[in-house]
Amino acid sequence: MLKAVLFDWDGTLVNSLVNIEKTYRKVEKELRLGYPYEKFRLLIGIPTSEQAKLVMPEDPDYYIEYYRKAYASNDPDPAYPGAGEALAALKAMGLAVGLVTSKTRASLTASAMALGLLQYFDLTVCGDHVARPKPDPLPVETALKKMGLRPEEAVYAGDSVQDLLCARGAGVKVISVTWGARRRDELAAEKPEFLADSWDDLIAAVKALAEQP
Repeated sequence: MLKAVLFDWDGTLVNSLVNIEKTYRKVEKELRLGYPYEKFRLLIGIPTSEQAKLVMPEDPDYYIEYYRKAYASNDPDPAYPGAGEALAALKAMGLAVGLVTSKTRASLTASAMALGLLQYFDLTVCGDHVARPKPDPLPVETALKKMGLRPEEAVYAGDSVQDLLCARGAGVKVISVTWGARRRDELAAEKPEFLADSWDDLIAAVKALAEQP
């Protein structure tokens, strides 16, 4: 029986992709990185600290500092239209709602306070709460343990392959949303249980799972 829906943050609930691309292209140019955005796009969903090891392995700490400073100069990330209403609808169904994100707690708080979305979450697991980030299953496993749930009692909604692999490794079904970092065909190739092109699709997928014994 389904008891909870877990969510990714960036690219799933919040449209951070414009700022991510803008920031990375600026950093790529100014630091003269040999790592094009189309390749970097595939890393969206894992912590900046992990991205840095691949993008600028000779000095990842400098990359992290430079990227975060550049990102902070952007306008705030907006929530996707309908995100709050979807979270409220899930709560009205009697389901618990959790957040499992690669953002640090400080970064999440700065982003989320203005959006009014944190009120819907019964639990948050941030990237700096766990020893091994996505795509390792530990973030979702941590959420399940804290919520007292078995894997079959939760579903995870995310926009990246890293989200899918994290949830799958924890034994949790996946709703891959197609409005984020990855194209629909890229997500479909990984065979998630559900693909959602809209909030209505996501709600319908949750209802279908909730009706299963």
